[in-house]
Amino acid sequence: EKWEVSLNSLALSIDESERALVVRLFSEKSAKQILVKDLRSRDPKTGEILLNLSENSKTKQNSSSMGSSCGSGIHVSRHQHNDHEEVPRSITRKGNYGYAVEWGDDATIIYSFYSLAKSAEASV
Repeated sequence: EKWEVSLNSLALSIDESERALVVRLFSEKSAKQILVKDLRSRDPKTGEILLNLSENSKTKQNSSSMGSSCGSGIHVSRHQHNDHEEVPRSITRKGNYGYAVEWGDDATIIYSFYSLAKSAEASV
């Protein structure tokens, strides 16, 4: 079933217990509330999943803190993934464009309304 939404009515909030974002979408006939946990691995303009970031995130989660030296003199370091990096800390509406999300690692990314709706699997 195709569900058309109005981007200007989209609302974003933080669900502290789930450590994720909640996208609220409104159409002419109804409203939906969808929990979005993978926003950090999506393109902030289009909402498409960025494969490199998703794979990198999985790699980080599975790696441990360690360092080693290769015979070529190159030092290789792996750092343990910090769960707080991908937890949204604050959000700010940015006019008619979207929302700025400040993440646990101090990165601030502005997501378009379109990308937020797409991450919530809505038709726009």
